Amino acid sequence: ILSPDGKRRKSPLVFLRVYSGRLDASQPLLNVNQASKKDKIAELLEPAADDFKSIRGVDAGNIAVATGLDGCRTGDTLMLAKTRAAWQVRLEGMEVRSPVFFCTVEPYAAADQGPLDIALGHLQREDPTFRVDFDEELNQTRISGMGELHLQIVRDRLLGDFKVKAAVGPIQVSFREFLPEPFEHAVDYTRQIGTKSVSASVGLRFLPREGQGEPTFAAALPSGGGGGIGGIGGIGGAVAADDGAGVDDEDAGRKLVGAVRAGVLSGLTRGALLGFPVSDVHVELTHVAAGRAALTAVTAAATRCVAEALRSHERTTKLLEPMMELEITSNKECLGAVLGDLTGLRRAAVSEVQARDTDAIVSAVAPLSALVGYSSALRTLTSGGADFSMRFSQYGAMTAQEQKLTVERMRGSG
Repeated sequence: ILSPDGKRRKSPLVFLRVYSGRLDASQPLLNVNQASKKDKIAELLEPAADDFKSIRGVDAGNIAVATGLDGCRTGDTLMLAKTRAAWQVRLEGMEVRSPVFFCTVEPYAAADQGPLDIALGHLQREDPTFRVDFDEELNQTRISGMGELHLQIVRDRLLGDFKVKAAVGPIQVSFREFLPEPFEHAVDYTRQIGTKSVSASVGLRFLPREGQGEPTFAAALPSGGGGGIGGIGGIGGAVAADDGAGVDDEDAGRKLVGAVRAGVLSGLTRGALLGFPVSDVHVELTHVAAGRAALTAVTAAATRCVAEALRSHERTTKLLEPMMELEITSNKECLGAVLGDLTGLRRAAVSEVQARDTDAIVSAVAPLSALVGYSSALRTLTSGGADFSMRFSQYGAMTAQEQKLTVERMRGSG
């Protein structure tokens, strides 16, 4: 938008609602969601269609637009900076599920990488369901979203609104990888940094938890006195220092466990089969030993331990695909064609068929990969006499044949 002097504003616009009290443009704010980061509004505006009027303040119940809140994201809670810690609250934000579609984005030239990163950063700030990841192994930027239309809009905004010079790859379904059998793995890690040698060893146990979803981690390493580290559940183990003696300091133990946790969760973001995140797994820490002030080495050792463990079990890794709950409303004349398409081409499991006046309502569960382009297919199949809605249900295991075909297709060998 333009400021009163006709110059284009560079600061992003933040739409906010005041729930209590009064907000003035000059008041400093705390972002409760971001470790009480301090922010200050540059200008407070009142929106009216595509016009914005500068105002001094806004009362409870009203919506306003603020500039200057460069670190703010959609769903953050803001409070006055002078608010006492005991009175700080965090309003309920958005519940965001893991994206189920992704595609790659690559700049045409090295000079285009900067504008691409800036544009992706803006899109991430305003849309919590949009995610950006960088695959260091493939040297690719991957963007993920909640649906085909979602990523198509992102692509149009990147190329149209932000004028980014980049190639956007085809939209694909985001799978998950699953380890069906329990096992253990350990590594010894050594690295030379300058004149110093840092080392660490980590042992992990991987346990399948089908239907759990996101991976979990636990450890309960005893202190020198034999007591566990409070607040952390899991198994027993040993924490060693340079001289092999037990670490008595509970805080040091917590830092070690935290370093292992960070390495484990980082390693699980990329599976060995196709590079998709690993889910439905619970990881337990069985052993950790490190030199003093070597938390980075512990994290690196944990990441390597996970990577080696995943590679050693690549052949038994299962692919999980997102399963969607479908509700299709069709005229009864086309019901047979709809059911035939679902149970045949779409690999769907029909759970219920209900009659409602002249329509039939079909409830089913189908893999998302079989529903790509389903809207157009259903319209063609019923001559426009049906519509549908779908929502994510859970990740389900593929059949051996489907997994083989998927792996061959994505590796380019089929």
